[in-house]
Amino acid sequence: MSIFHFNQFSIQQTNSILKVGTDAMVLGSLVKTGNASHVLDIGAGTGVLALMMAQMNSTANVTAVEVDELSAKDCKENFTNSPWNHRLEIIVKDILEFEADNHFDLIICNPPFYSNSLSNENKRLASAKHAVHLPFDLLFQKIASLLSENGKYWMILPFQDKQLVSDLAEKSGLFPEIDYSVNGKPNQPVRTVFCFSHLKSTSIESHEITIRNHDNSYTEAYKKLTVDFHGVKL
Repeated sequence: MSIFHFNQFSIQQTNSILKVGTDAMVLGSLVKTGNASHVLDIGAGTGVLALMMAQMNSTANVTAVEVDELSAKDCKENFTNSPWNHRLEIIVKDILEFEADNHFDLIICNPPFYSNSLSNENKRLASAKHAVHLPFDLLFQKIASLLSENGKYWMILPFQDKQLVSDLAEKSGLFPEIDYSVNGKPNQPVRTVFCFSHLKSTSIESHEITIRNHDNSYTEAYKKLTVDFHGVKL
């Protein structure tokens, strides 16, 4: 059984097509949950981001939506075994078909990547990794309809898609408030983390974080960022 241990919860990921990785750790650690009472995790996979949100916010109710039934099976088990199972819910559905009775104060998503690359022959892996199955324009339209008036939407994406995604978000009425450039190693940007809202900011709060040093060890900044979640010393 493939299990990833965090400080306060564990992730069983035997059935999930995508395992716990650095992207989830970075995004989940950077998100500011504030006083959000309703949180939505889109494409939840194993449920790791939803669990991170539940750990950080002791009162938030977290809804996770996952289209892949086997991944959702892992997610449900992880929720059940967590200290916050009464505040976590998994729904097996395509996010574009998902409807809710309330708006969400916080939405998070580690969306399908590689919109310009060839689809993987494995259909489950392709669905999880390729934006052709969840085009960014449709994703933003859906998020704009689900996000509360003062809500925040956080996502991580490939660095090279930064401008494209920002432009598509604006067409749906979502504007960047915070922008993190994520370096794999010094001066090697690989990811961007955005925080969007309905309000167009006069200035964007920009930051930079580097995950590893040149010798492949984790940077002090990354260790400090993820210290509340990692179950082992980096």
